[in-house]
Amino acid sequence: MHLKLILLGCKCKVVRQLSDQIMNKSEFYADLNRDFQALMAGETSFLAMISNTSALLFERLTDVNWAGFYLLEGDTLVLGPFQGKLACVRIPVGRGVCGTAVAQNRVQR
Repeated sequence: MHLKLILLGCKCKVVRQLSDQIMNKSEFYADLNRDFQALMAGETSFLAMISNTSALLFERLTDVNWAGFYLLEGDTLVLGPFQGKLACVRIPVGRGVCGTAVAQNRVQR
């Protein structure tokens, strides 16, 4: 199945590309945060916000191969919007890194 996106007279916020200059870590994340705030300004759709967030993170964090969201439905994480490699569609809470993070309510390292 192929989806085609057609934008007709759409006012879209442009995300600034990184310049050729090298930024330090704090400058990079400050710049990323500005772009995030610009994308979210005035948006009320949760789905649109998490979709664009995953795209922004994947585009800007060039050393990651996946950026996205899992949504909690009962005791299962269900795949939401993402960019990158294929992902598990459902993850039981307590299983794997993501499921364990939810079960323990903390970041896994």
